[in-house]
Amino acid sequence: MRALKTTLPLFFVLGLVSGTACWALHFVFEYFGLSNNQWINDYYPAILLGFFVHAAGAHAIGMNYMRRIPDLAILIVTSVLGWRLAVDVGYDLGGPMPFVNAGALGALVLALGAVLAWRIRARALRFLAVATAAGTLGGLVFHFLDAWFIGNMHDDDLWILILFTEWQSIFMAGVALALHVSRK
Repeated sequence: MRALKTTLPLFFVLGLVSGTACWALHFVFEYFGLSNNQWINDYYPAILLGFFVHAAGAHAIGMNYMRRIPDLAILIVTSVLGWRLAVDVGYDLGGPMPFVNAGALGALVLALGAVLAWRIRARALRFLAVATAAGTLGGLVFHFLDAWFIGNMHDDDLWILILFTEWQSIFMAGVALALHVSRK
């Protein structure tokens, strides 16, 4: 396991890149007339995030990226499950902060996938707690950004960019921290 001082910023940047790539794909799909395809809209951000989480884990744990295709499949499936549960269940629970519900639920499911894919046995609950807390924090930050800034702008493209980059970067940094504390 690489040191936290190198892993944390790397994971954060990978989250920014992943979120930006999700946002950019939104325009690509729009350009090719695919933005009305419900399947694409429902799954592409999660599939892309699953790839980035896998790449980050491959780097941090030192595993051979190509030899871990089953792990990639686990992370993509749990990322899709987490994304759909976050949107369809977590956000729909409502309450005063639906983005917090969504962030926590999505993070928990994807963190479970990381525990399985990366074979985290010792201190798996610690890993889950830290990664889920990061996703919850990401939801909380987005709640305030949306309430104070984005929601008043009525710019869907900016909303998507900030949602993807903000949550994914905080979650990925949380995964780096979770890997660190689960190894102690």
